[in-house]
Amino acid sequence: MEIDDIKKVDPLTWGFVVMFVLVTIVPGLLLLFIFDKQLFMEIETIKVLFLSISITLPFWALNTFMCIFYDDKKEKETQTVKVQLQLSGLLGAFISLIPLYIPVIATLFVDFDYKVAAWIAISLELLMLLLMRRDFFKSKKSEQIRNGN
Repeated sequence: MEIDDIKKVDPLTWGFVVMFVLVTIVPGLLLLFIFDKQLFMEIETIKVLFLSISITLPFWALNTFMCIFYDDKKEKETQTVKVQLQLSGLLGAFISLIPLYIPVIATLFVDFDYKVAAWIAISLELLMLLLMRRDFFKSKKSEQIRNGN
């Protein structure tokens, strides 16, 4: 692959790749390193990457699905399916940053085990999902009021 091939890649695709690394690989590696250094050092790199992705991917997948589900239907008419999926994936990744990095940052200040970190991440994820749901129904209600329904 040459430099000219890299320049041809869509900026939205670049954003997707960067968010994939920031959301799936980095927080998983940090969690593994913080909570099980021995495992992190002993297993092969590819296994560490797969383990890291398997820890964090459910957060991103769930948030992306919810972004697709709660997406504004009016904007979908002007976008291709590829762009819709990429934008939903980027938004899902951005939302996933909060529950995945807060436990990592919290371990800098408070000493706790991986179970507490998992509960923190899951609790924050549920909070984010509830906020997304609330905002969706709030916007639907205000749209109905504007339309006079």
